[in-house]
Amino acid sequence: MWSSDLNMADTLCHFMVGGEKRPMTGRDKERFRSPSYQIHEGDCVNVDVTSPGATLALGMLYFKTNNKAVADWLVTPDTQFMLDHVRPDFLLLRTLARGLVLWDSVMPSFEWIMDNIPQLIKDRAFKRGREDEDEDNLIDYETMSQGYCNIVAGACMVVGLKFAGTANAAAFDALMKCMNLSLKVMSIPNSVEQTGRSALENCMVVVLLALGMGNLEVMRLCRMLRSRIGPPYNHIVVYGCYMAISMALGLLFLGGGRYSLKSTPESIAVMLCAFFPKFPQHSNDNRYHLQAFRHLYVLAAEPRLVLPRDVDTGFPCYVPMEIRFRSTENYGSESFQTLAPSLLPQLDLIEEVKILGPRYWPIVFNINKNWNTLKLVLQNNGVLYVKQRAGHLSYVEDPKGYRSMLAKSLTSDHSSHFSTKPEVIKAFTSDPLILSLVNNFLGINTDKENPTLQSMSAILYECVTKEKPEVISSCIALQQILEKSEFHLKYTAICQLKLVKTYNCCQFGVLREGGLKMEQLIKMEFVMALISRLENILDKWQEENMELLVKYLQGEDMKAYEICHLSAYLTWFDIPTPSDIAKIVVEGAPTLPTLCACLPNLPVRTVLRILSAWTAAT
Repeated sequence: MWSSDLNMADTLCHFMVGGEKRPMTGRDKERFRSPSYQIHEGDCVNVDVTSPGATLALGMLYFKTNNKAVADWLVTPDTQFMLDHVRPDFLLLRTLARGLVLWDSVMPSFEWIMDNIPQLIKDRAFKRGREDEDEDNLIDYETMSQGYCNIVAGACMVVGLKFAGTANAAAFDALMKCMNLSLKVMSIPNSVEQTGRSALENCMVVVLLALGMGNLEVMRLCRMLRSRIGPPYNHIVVYGCYMAISMALGLLFLGGGRYSLKSTPESIAVMLCAFFPKFPQHSNDNRYHLQAFRHLYVLAAEPRLVLPRDVDTGFPCYVPMEIRFRSTENYGSESFQTLAPSLLPQLDLIEEVKILGPRYWPIVFNINKNWNTLKLVLQNNGVLYVKQRAGHLSYVEDPKGYRSMLAKSLTSDHSSHFSTKPEVIKAFTSDPLILSLVNNFLGINTDKENPTLQSMSAILYECVTKEKPEVISSCIALQQILEKSEFHLKYTAICQLKLVKTYNCCQFGVLREGGLKMEQLIKMEFVMALISRLENILDKWQEENMELLVKYLQGEDMKAYEICHLSAYLTWFDIPTPSDIAKIVVEGAPTLPTLCACLPNLPVRTVLRILSAWTAAT
């Protein structure tokens, strides 16, 4: 910093309040040597030109410093004499700049907004003077009314800037109360005449912009104000008012509803430039503020939309969400619930985001655990995949939860899953593939019981109630192995069933952390039933085709059609090759202990089958 800039605050205050021009030194001497060619300013500072910029510069220079001395420079005058020397619209900027300096004391309440208004202005705004009033003590009621509106607008803009994108309900209620107050004043002809419609319009759209930084309910206000076109509004509502209304409407749907505003110091600065409360009279009016600066709000925008999607269907869905704030002066570790898709408040204000409710499995993002994961979700278009619980439908299909309650009542009776009706299964899922399977197969009304349909009904009931629909195809494939077994057993199918049996036996009884049993993907009872049916079929085949098994053990040549069922039998029971059997030398009739000693790596059931074939051969 240059030594000549150390008195920057005093210089800005001088340009804000006015007075005789001071001699410029150093770099400023050359910078401001050229006079204004628009008007003859004389020896005094032209505050009409310098005051707006100096006021905001002073507020941004001491932003969030809580400097009491600087704040006193920006306080609204509380005497008639001092108010006569300040333009009413400058009071808006002074209130705004004072709020920037005393940032920590800005409260989201209507009372804080009203505390910025001096008692003198409160008592005399929107009133008429008396005819017997002393001429030496005349009160400019027009200035009082305009000052009241501008101070309220400036305080509202401070609240809007501080709580932009924070979902603070108290701030929204306070701003909405001020907006209703502005509309009430606009509906009183005497107040409009005294204050001036242009001043009221300017203050009202400033409050609307402050509202547009936070809540979607403002859209109705924007639509109402935007509809004021044609006579008699042609000369009342100017171009700048429509521009401010359009900006407020754009803020409500920022980035297509995916973005929200930040309240960081850099964001506050760019929003001050973008929402500078001096609006143009026409499209080419750039005298007080360059219209190109209105686009700077994009630097304060960031993606904060959470868009839940069902992980099974991939479609967007509604999910209850709880947001808990950090313990700060303004929030005090409070929380609120909303229904996603929803915009999150600013992340540095949040401590935890939780997906809750009975219909979806919970997801928790905590600042001390997986906060970076939440940031990645927001950067990836906000898509958050959620898993729907069994027995519940989405909020689109079942808004009130009546069908989910029916599903709960149906699960209370587990006496006979094999007699499950199609309506029961439909109450647990909305998956179109499962519904199609139920309608095309289980919806067939037959007088006789069909074991295949009963088995499929049990499979579907088990999978949808235990939240494992991805296993349905595997279970049906295993079921089809037995349906074809009496005609054509395949080696690969037997291997699949054997692999499932081995895996389930290894996982059976395994405990998780905390002493809870692991939930099996395919139910053990279902696997054991398949095994029992398969072994019954193979036992029947062995009785009818013992000579084929003997030929195999003796190493004789066999025809192709004889190998089909034999290969399934050998694979399932782990029968060794003929060469391994030929190495066994037994004197006399073989016995079970003798074969067990010669084949120690084979289970007893396999040895028994070899023994029966050996006995048949002899």
